[in-house]
Amino acid sequence: MKPQINFKLVALLTIILIICSAQSYLHAVKDDVVTITGTVVAYSWDEDENVTDVAIVVPVVPEDHEEEEYNEEYLVGDTKKGKELLNLVDSTITATGKVETTDDGTLVIYVTEYKVLDDNEE
Repeated sequence: MKPQINFKLVALLTIILIICSAQSYLHAVKDDVVTITGTVVAYSWDEDENVTDVAIVVPVVPEDHEEEEYNEEYLVGDTKKGKELLNLVDSTITATGKVETTDDGTLVIYVTEYKVLDDNEE
C-alpha cells in the first residue's frame, strides 16, 4: 500500500515558506539603509587633479569604551545625490542611503539624501 501525499498540505507549506523567505529578504533590504554623520573627503582624482570620487569619514566610538575611537570610511557610490557631494569636500554632513560591502571589504554608501551640518550641529 502506497502512502498518500496530501497535496493541499504540501502547497500550503510551500506558500508559507515563500512568504517567510520574502519577509526575511525585505527586512534585510530595509536594514541596509543607514544614516551616517561624517566629513566628506576626496577619495580619487583625475589627471588634472579634479576630485572624481569622495568618501565620508565617520568617527566611531566603541560602546564598551575599552577600545580607542577610530574612523570608518564609506566610499560614495554613483548616485545623483552622491555626485553633489563632489562639491562638498571638507564639509560635515549627515547622509542616508543603502550600504554595501565590496569583495575587498570597502563600505560603499549610495546616498539618497544628505544635509550639510553647521559647525554647532556636529
